[in-house]
Amino acid sequence: MKLTLFSQMNDNGICEIPPGAFDEMSRLKMIIMKNNFLSNIFETSFYKLRNNIAFIDISGNFIQFHDCSVLHTAGLQ
Repeated sequence: MKLTLFSQMNDNGICEIPPGAFDEMSRLKMIIMKNNFLSNIFETSFYKLRNNIAFIDISGNFIQFHDCSVLHTAGLQ
């Protein structure tokens, strides 16, 4: 069993979160990706986290959502 609860990726120049990026980390509780170069986030980027994720911080990025239901899926709405 893989156990990852927290992922912090601040100031790393990350440009995108591809669909399924967190599929192997379904137990992840917190993601912090502040001050990167994120501009696009797809609903499927967080899909397998929808039952466990408690906190996502993507502040300091210029985000465009391809599907606004991503906010609801990730529990952000």
